[in-house]
Amino acid sequence: MSIINKSKERKILVLGLEKSGKTTIILNFIGKFILSDYISLEETHNPNIIKLEKDGSKFTIWDFNGKEIYRNEFLKNFNDYITNTKEIFYVIDIQDMKSYDLTFNFLQQIIEKLEKFAINVEFTFFLHKYDHNFFKRFPDISNERIERFIERIKNVIPPDVFYEIFKTTIYTVLDKTHVY
Repeated sequence: MSIINKSKERKILVLGLEKSGKTTIILNFIGKFILSDYISLEETHNPNIIKLEKDGSKFTIWDFNGKEIYRNEFLKNFNDYITNTKEIFYVIDIQDMKSYDLTFNFLQQIIEKLEKFAINVEFTFFLHKYDHNFFKRFPDISNERIERFIERIKNVIPPDVFYEIFKTTIYTVLDKTHVY
């Protein structure tokens, strides 16, 4: 895979299934901490492009709709979207246990495309909606099951790709716990 260019300009793609919390992650990243911004969220129209300057760097953030039709369009037009991308924020609704396989399969398709075209981008994974009372509200989801899911993610990431995994929640304005 190619070497990542560490320039001050970064294009970030925000991907994941629908309603996983992608826009919430972006709002936090751009510094929007007003509760009304989160309450009034509407469905993303594909893709929503946000440009901003933060910490001396310029960012172009592409927020994609996570519905199947848009995921398929993203994969079909992969080269159009991936050009100049430095990082992918991949957001997973950790509460939606039924979608673990679907979100993993979409991730795997993305990685296969990256490998096919010898493109190296960084990944930041957000295990989102990991609320403080998570295990009380979702007794069917065990910590062991989440750890197995994290291992699946780690095993599909090529060894030369930098990645981080965070458990996040909106309840503390995106309280982040670094996992790996």
